[in-house]
Amino acid sequence: MSQAKHTPGPWRRSTDDPLYGPVCIEGDGGQIVALVYGRDLEEQQSNSQLIIAARELLETLKEVVAIADRKTDEFDKARAVIAKAEGGDA
Repeated sequence: MSQAKHTPGPWRRSTDDPLYGPVCIEGDGGQIVALVYGRDLEEQQSNSQLIIAARELLETLKEVVAIADRKTDEFDKARAVIAKAEGGDA
């Protein structure tokens, strides 16, 4: 698997008041990772939580695949989504 090229974490919300626009997600050091929108406040908050967790989800999935890799459809899907997240073909 390739070396991560994404913004270092942890990622966090840089604003707690999304009523004035999108929620801004920042990486370690203050780099903007994403501006998060939604159809309403609840969706916007849910979208931002998912984005904030994305780095940890990817790292955890990579660890699980490395420890328990199997030749199954589920592990094929896991390897494909890892490749997609790292900029490869999926």
